[in-house]
Amino acid sequence: MKKSLYRLFAVVVTGFACILPAGHSHADTIYVACAFEGTIRQFATNGTGSIFAWDSLAGPQGVVFDKAGNLYVANNALNTIEKFTTNGVPFVFAADPGDNSILSGPEGLAFDHAGNLYVANENNNTIEKFTTNGVASLFATDPGDNSVLNGPEGLAFDTASNLYVANDGSFITKFSPNGTPSNFADGTFLNGPLGLAFDHAGNLYAANDIQSGSGAAIIKFDTLGNGSVFATNGLDFPGFIAFDTASNLYVSNGGISNNIERFDRNGVGSVFVSSSSSGLQNPSGLAFDSAGNLSVASDGVANFVEKFDTNGVATSLIFASLSNPQGMAVDSAGNLFVANNFGSTIQKFDTNGVASLFTTLTAPFGLAFDSAGNLYAASSYANTISKFDANANGSIFATNGLMTPQGLAFDSLGNLYVANLNTNTIEKFDSNGNGSVFATNGAIFGAFGPGLAIDSANNVYVLTNYYGIGIGKFSPAGVLSPFATNTGPGFGIANAQGMAFDSAGNLYVANYYGGTVEKFDTSGHGTVFASGLQAPTSLAIRRNSVFIPRLAIIMNGTNAVLSWSVAAANYNLKSTTNLANPVWLPVSGTLFTNGGNLVLTNGINGPVRFFRLSNP
Repeated sequence: MKKSLYRLFAVVVTGFACILPAGHSHADTIYVACAFEGTIRQFATNGTGSIFAWDSLAGPQGVVFDKAGNLYVANNALNTIEKFTTNGVPFVFAADPGDNSILSGPEGLAFDHAGNLYVANENNNTIEKFTTNGVASLFATDPGDNSVLNGPEGLAFDTASNLYVANDGSFITKFSPNGTPSNFADGTFLNGPLGLAFDHAGNLYAANDIQSGSGAAIIKFDTLGNGSVFATNGLDFPGFIAFDTASNLYVSNGGISNNIERFDRNGVGSVFVSSSSSGLQNPSGLAFDSAGNLSVASDGVANFVEKFDTNGVATSLIFASLSNPQGMAVDSAGNLFVANNFGSTIQKFDTNGVASLFTTLTAPFGLAFDSAGNLYAASSYANTISKFDANANGSIFATNGLMTPQGLAFDSLGNLYVANLNTNTIEKFDSNGNGSVFATNGAIFGAFGPGLAIDSANNVYVLTNYYGIGIGKFSPAGVLSPFATNTGPGFGIANAQGMAFDSAGNLYVANYYGGTVEKFDTSGHGTVFASGLQAPTSLAIRRNSVFIPRLAIIMNGTNAVLSWSVAAANYNLKSTTNLANPVWLPVSGTLFTNGGNLVLTNGINGPVRFFRLSNP
């Protein structure tokens, strides 16, 4: 948000004191999280909407690195190829136009020596080729009898630029560089092969994804196509495979194990990454970067790509998708933070919708910022409230009195209110984390619903019956009065989730079952603001405003005592004695904080002095 350049204030040594109020001009943006479609939608106050962020990873399968270190992911459920830069910034590299002509259930990925990307389309039995600029062309297709391609999945190139394709129909096809096919291996050893990889000696390894009577296996083929069983122990629906520089073979186990198995050159296996240590869910694609780190695609309830170092320790998480997005909050710079409940991450989106991982947290739900810019997050399964500074350094803020905490909101005094699902209470915490029960509701389980909001007068608004129609208003003293009943469709079983106030004092409520967002004016009159949404869960409002900080000046003898909000801590305080031809000089003095304000005392000797706050 753009701030005003400066504010002028005049002070004379005779004791003149000046206070000019802060000002804002508003153009609010309403963000709505939709759980089922995995999107964040944005709306102007007139109801005009668009998609702000979406689930860019859906059913991730094959992953591969290009020579520059960019990561490519096959989105099987979206028919797209997602590209992540070395900084983790995602964008769509390729997408099907909607007729399955280019991408149709993409699975395996592989680069040739010229940097072209090849994609196995499982659903239409084709291999698509993409140039470095994303221009698509058909490399190979089945003639229609499943003899050449039959559910193609894994891809691998040999040193002579021949492409090998693992077919779900239990055979491996070899394509020459010009696309001429030949049969490399048949079903003697193969049973639903998926992942393919070459070792340094030119032997081809294939993972049998379907467990036959002999069980899951990794099959090894020499250059002539002669097969043998390389490994069987520790395999549980093996998927994609990859070699490290030391010729160890890594296998993603997509069954009950949900782990990464590692085999040495002799086929002796061990667990490299366990599901308990990583949170992997149905691991699929594997790829090594140039530093030896292993990236793994997780195709479970939560879709993400996790990176592990050579010791199997998780070092980072690419979570470009939205997995059951719940709480949202906007910081003072207009960045949107989203709690990915299933993915156990908090995602940060800038004003253009570019995503980055802010932090990881077990099952985050409600989010809220305090006046100092710290982010508070409710961990609904861990029964904690965590506090994060702007650099994502976190600590536990509160645990007492929490039982499946969900919605969070701050009042103007810095108190944090938390809706407890399992105890039907609203807890109130002061700035030191000392808690007390603010309100109770003994009606039914989850009586208050997950969302709550606080107006400018510190009244707390909450759904007073999870399955009902009433929105209640609690005074700062905890006295309940009815505020509104919802008029939108489906509100007989309301489950009002997120709530947020705009700058005009209107209350917006996400109607999870009705697929609407309701808007209530200050008198409680409701209208349907937006409809046709899929399971809206939370709301956040970015108040696009031009912020004019208030500078207060009081004379104390020959000293000017100046104070301004900590929200303008990045502003510079300067002074001059001549507005006609000003030379603004920094104001000296000791700066300290008092009650949310920055205070500085400056001695004045001589004529009229003018002060201003300006942007850095």
